[in-house]
Amino acid sequence: VNIILQDPQTNTFEAGGSTAFSGVGVGKGGAVTPDYNVSFNSSNILENNKTGLAVYGNYRHRVAYDTDGDGYSEFPRLINGTIGARLFQRLGERGKLSLSYFHITEDRRGGDQFDKPAHEANITEQPRHNVNSGSLVYHLLTRSNDQLTLNASMMNVDRESYYGGLSSGHPLKDYGLTSNLSYSFGGQYAAHFGNGTLLGGIDFNGEQLKDSKPGNRDYSTTPATENPTLVVSDQQTQTFGGFVQYSHKLGATTLTVGSRLDRYDIYERGAASHSSHQGAFVPVPRASVLVNLMPTLQFRANYSMGYRKPQLYNEELHVEVAGARQIVQRIAGDLRRESAHSGMLSLDYKEEFGKHGLGVLFEGFYTRLNDAFINIRYEEDAQGVVLLERSNHSAGAHIYGLNLEVNYAYAPNLAFKLGGTLQRGAYLGDVPAELNSGQRDFLRAPNAYGFLMSSWRFYHGFSLDGTFNLTGPMRVVYEGTQARNEAEKAILAAEGYSLRTTPWFYDLGAKLGYDFHLWGSTFQLYTGVKNLLHSYQDDFDKGAERASSYVYGPMLPRTVYVGFK
Repeated sequence: VNIILQDPQTNTFEAGGSTAFSGVGVGKGGAVTPDYNVSFNSSNILENNKTGLAVYGNYRHRVAYDTDGDGYSEFPRLINGTIGARLFQRLGERGKLSLSYFHITEDRRGGDQFDKPAHEANITEQPRHNVNSGSLVYHLLTRSNDQLTLNASMMNVDRESYYGGLSSGHPLKDYGLTSNLSYSFGGQYAAHFGNGTLLGGIDFNGEQLKDSKPGNRDYSTTPATENPTLVVSDQQTQTFGGFVQYSHKLGATTLTVGSRLDRYDIYERGAASHSSHQGAFVPVPRASVLVNLMPTLQFRANYSMGYRKPQLYNEELHVEVAGARQIVQRIAGDLRRESAHSGMLSLDYKEEFGKHGLGVLFEGFYTRLNDAFINIRYEEDAQGVVLLERSNHSAGAHIYGLNLEVNYAYAPNLAFKLGGTLQRGAYLGDVPAELNSGQRDFLRAPNAYGFLMSSWRFYHGFSLDGTFNLTGPMRVVYEGTQARNEAEKAILAAEGYSLRTTPWFYDLGAKLGYDFHLWGSTFQLYTGVKNLLHSYQDDFDKGAERASSYVYGPMLPRTVYVGFK
């Protein structure tokens, strides 16, 4: 979660609410379900403009949606509440201190029989989150235009989860508890020297992640069996880094070079024989050149390096359910960091013709991954668990493609933005059957996608906004039991999974709004539709044997909404 707020500039207050209805006109057996949302934000500035406070909040309640009427949800019930604030205080003429905090509580539940406890339903997937985050930032302007920035932040995430149900045989074992504390401290200084800018700083980041399955009593045995608490992961990560970057302008050309040096340490705590430690120094260089070929045309070339640490991440502790099987992710004991070397070339054209404005951006990109992360799939064990273990593909992988974006505006009432990307991501060398399901191409990664957005202010406060998203086919893993034909049935029986290719998706949306003034304030009424063409997945699994991970395409079916603010 990353919420960024600007300092308040004036005294304002805004509030609104909306209601959406998913599944309108679908007619496949599922019921239309509502989604309620209310929000507010307020900013207040003292007369001396040295102290300001912004406060915001949001509440959302979405009913679970079942598209085919089988009693099992296609997207979960969602109850979410957010509250936050940002305070700033100017210190003298050149200093400023900012303090921010937000709290999020969220309950998601998918499956069936929502009126029963999680372990009494046939299938339940239910994570409950409590998130608390705070940050403190100090800015100080020095010399004529230099700036010192010091920052500290901390976030704590507590999660109670349940992935399982009666179909798992012993439903009480499917509860989980996760705590994740992350923190960051750092500082940087930006110095300006004529045509050059020097930036340098240090930072320290850390994370503590613990995931466990609480102990329970199994009453299916005589006498009842006590199952102890199982620690799935107890991991601590620390990264200390320093960085420097220098930019220099030479006529129409700007050169930028920089690098950072990180030292990371990952500690996995467990029994003495299972405790481990990994650590390394990692240099991370970068360079770019920007050339103004013409007043309206820029050329840019850049190189950058990045890496992913060999660690387990919070979001990967999600357990997928496929019938009586559970699919979990782990990392290999000898997992090495994945490093990426990326290059990009681009041309950026911008020009105005009277009331017309035109911008065109064309990019080509290439990324090479060394020791690329890849999943090893193991056969189902006696407890019905399928393990996906993250390992390294020593031959590496690459991602390359082309991107085009076009912006057009006719001041001040009409604007269009469109873009498209052609790309391919694939592992290099041979890929054994147990790695990435035996596929060289990345799974769940379309080779083509695009978008179109429009905005039209056409008559006395009326506005019409449109969106269109295009997503190309991609290969996805199916781990359920409901085969499409006899050939797939044989594959599922032999391998436990099959590969399917998704269709093209065409997600079209529109929003009509009306602004009016009353009692010295501005009000807006609006209505719209998402996924007007109902370009939506049409082969969801059904019943308790469904594969929960077999979801792709647009997130919402045809959805109609109304609101005000």
